[in-house]
Formats: sequence, C-alpha cells, structure tokens
Amino acid sequence: MAHLLVLWVACGQPAAEAMTEDPQTMAVPLRYDLSIVIEPKEGEARVRARVTIRNPGISPISSISLLLYRLSSVESLTVPGSEASFSDQLVGLREFPNFQFRRLQVSPREPVRPGQAIVLDIKYTIALRGYAEVLPYLKDSIDPGYTLFRPETAYYPLVGGNRWAEYLAAQAQPVDYTLSVDAPAGLAVASGGRRLESGPVGERVIHRFASRGKSSRMDIAVAPFEQVEQEGLLVHVLPGHAAGARRLAVQLGAARHYFQSRLGDVAGGEFQVIEVPAGFGSQAGDGYLLQESAAFTDAASLHELFHELAHGWRISTSSDLARTRWFDEAVATYLELGATRALQGDEAATALANGLRARFAKVLSKRPELGGASFREYGTLELGDASYSKGAWSLLVMEQLMGEAAVDQVLRGLLARDKVASFDALEDEVRARCRGVCDAFLRDWFGNGKASTEFMLGRESAAELAERYRRTSSTDQASHRAVFPQPLATQPAAQP
Repeated sequence: MAHLLVLWVACGQPAAEAMTEDPQTMAVPLRYDLSIVIEPKEGEARVRARVTIRNPGISPISSISLLLYRLSSVESLTVPGSEASFSDQLVGLREFPNFQFRRLQVSPREPVRPGQAIVLDIKYTIALRGYAEVLPYLKDSIDPGYTLFRPETAYYPLVGGNRWAEYLAAQAQPVDYTLSVDAPAGLAVASGGRRLESGPVGERVIHRFASRGKSSRMDIAVAPFEQVEQEGLLVHVLPGHAAGARRLAVQLGAARHYFQSRLGDVAGGEFQVIEVPAGFGSQAGDGYLLQESAAFTDAASLHELFHELAHGWRISTSSDLARTRWFDEAVATYLELGATRALQGDEAATALANGLRARFAKVLSKRPELGGASFREYGTLELGDASYSKGAWSLLVMEQLMGEAAVDQVLRGLLARDKVASFDALEDEVRARCRGVCDAFLRDWFGNGKASTEFMLGRESAAELAERYRRTSSTDQASHRAVFPQPLATQPAAQP
C-alpha cells in the first residue's frame, strides 16, 4: 500500500477495533470478472461485476457485506440461478466516519454453506472523484486526461464490513480476475494483468486483461500513453516522458539485477511500469509498479522506484504481523537503500538514511508511545509507519554487525515459500549466523523500543552502533572470527 496511506493511519489516528466475528466477515472473494465502460467526458463508468465469494468457515453465512465507492448507483444485484435481497446505504468506516462508502448488505435466499461458493452479479454506475479529502494521494478520477481506478476506492465491490481492518483485508485478499475495459479510441489502457486480445468497436476499443495467478491488486489506468520497451520491461508513459522512461528502464533493470543477486529471482517474469501523475502515490502490484511522474524527469526520485520494485520480494506472514509493516516496508526500504548505494553512490544512500531518522522523529513527536514500543507491537498500536524508518535502520545495523551476505541469508530464509515469517523466526535466523554477538542487538531493536529509539534520535552511524555491540559482546575474538571470516574492515560500510 502507498506510503501516504500508512502515514495517515499512523500519525495520531485511533487504532482499528478488532475484527468482528459475525458470519458476514467470514466470506472471502475468490474471483472477480469486471466489465467497465468508461465515459471520460462524462466522468462516469458503467460497471458489471461478477464476484465469486466463498464461505471458508464452519457456519452458514446468511448475510454478505460489500463496500462500493460512495458515488456509485446500483442498478441491480442478482444471484444467477437463485435469488437475493439487498440493502444499500451510505456509511463511513467506524474508525474514520468521513471515509464513506456505499455498503451493500446482501441476503441470499439460501444461506451459503461452509465450503460453498456463491456468485453475485452486480450492475452499477460510478462517478469516481477520489478520496483526497481523507487520503491525500487517492486522487483517482474518470477524466479525459487521466483515468485511474485503484482498489482503495472500492471501484469494484470489496467483500467486508465498514471497519478499518476489514477494509484493508478486503483489498489485500489474493484473487483471480478478468478485466474488460471499453474506452474511447485514442486512449490506451494499462493494467498489471496479462493482456489478452483487444479489438475496436466503432470509435471505441475493448481492452481485455487477466490476472497472472492470484493477485491482491486490480489497478487500471486510461490515458494517452506511449509504450517504451527496454531492458525486458514495458513502460506506459505519458506524452513527453519517453526519454525519461528509457533512462528509468535502465535503472530499473539494474535494480532488478541487484535485488536478484542478493535474494534470488523470486520476483521474476515480465515487468511493467505505469506512470501516474504527481501526487498520486507510487505503489507496487504483482509484476508491475504505479510510478509517479517525478521518477521519469528527476533522477533524485529514482529511489522511490527502487522501493516499489523491492516489494516484489515479498515475505509471507500472518495478517496481524503484516500490520507491523516490518516484513514489507522495513525490508523494502532497506533494499531501497542498498540499491541506491549500488547505483547512485554512498552520498545518495547516506542522505536517504539520514532522512529516515528525521522521519522517525516526526512520527515520534505525534505518537509518543512509539518511543518504547517494540516492532511486535506496531500492528496493534497502528505504528506501522515507523517500520519505514526504524525498521529499515534495524537492518542497516544488522548488516554492519553481520555483513551483507549474512543479512541476505536471513532474508532468504524468511522468503522461503513454505514458511510464514514471524519475529521469532527472524531472531532464530539471526542467531544462527551471529551467535552471542547479536544478543544485545536483538534485545535493543526487537525486544523493546526504548534503546533503539535513543539510537534513532542520536548521531551514531550504523557502523558505529555495530561496533558498540561488538565491544559489549561477551563473545571472545576467536569465536568472533569464526562467525565473521572477513576482516571487519572489509565488511560493507555504506550506511551512515
């Protein structure tokens, strides 16, 4: 999810209530088949959504809750081969009442039995105007110059209720999908999905896409894009930015090689970049990026692209731990710093790392409880924004203490497809490669937050902090040499 979304939640907002246990929250989507007819001049679209929903629980489900964009008008909702009734009302999220959606409460004629699936066929019109008043980056709209549909707007029916945690979980649910986008000729359609056949119909063109396996995002951009293919990448770029797209493709290709050299080719396959206007927020999907325009015109913004690309190396964890943002945002920011150092030099990486310290201090000033909180508590306290800064620094210090190769082994262990990562698993991976040298480090950075908060507010570099841990370690020098076969002076030392 975009940086701004996490920041908005973290800075002074109330924590989400625990998800309810009523039957409606148990329904999960399996598949979406969306047909969208876009009328940019009118600022509207007509949508038909066929949603396949399953009951994974142990009790029948008699009511299913859906969220749709606030300016949607439902024409019909049916269950093929059966019947259903539904109510439609405008509601706000319970924790954030100004964040409003249409809530459809669907009651099938027969309850959905455990293990059974049901198909809802919904027709509606949508006048997309974004949510910039509550989420500054969410400027999505239907417009002749640039049309953007993202899951956060609920342009398609999200399966869940009007609690913050349910809203987030509904977007993150991996599904199969097909998209049919009918747009005026002269406009190109970009999506992260696999492109199928497209064909003209009069003065319009129907563009078709399908998911590349299960995906947690369905993003659609419609604009007068140009396409640039280079370095095995496909870039959808706005007019006048083709030269920047070629430079970006070279840098992106180099960053991919850098990540692959460290963590393997877990994010392989073809890759796309879709340009979005300034202020819309850069985001990562499965095999693609939504990238703000600045990266196409300003080399200083390339690190944002490195960050989003790093999300391709995803560590699987539980939904509770995912809310800490350590396993996604801390790791992605750490890799962003590494790619910046490798491709743009030490000075650029140092400036970014110092900026993370300033970012942490800013969040701390608004959320004093952050000072003593451990990473394990970030989810329940809605402090995930600090994982971008302090979480990344925990890995910087770890690298200086253990060496880059050892950190890569730790991350590869967490990335293993047959594992669900946890902080216990992380600490086990570290101790297996660091032994007694890292006990104090793990206590200060992963046990409680007080000591590491003091370090974040101080001026010691990651290398100096690592040396502090070596001096205080009870491990003798002979054992230390066995753990670190390289002389310490040759360990990677690019961070401040």
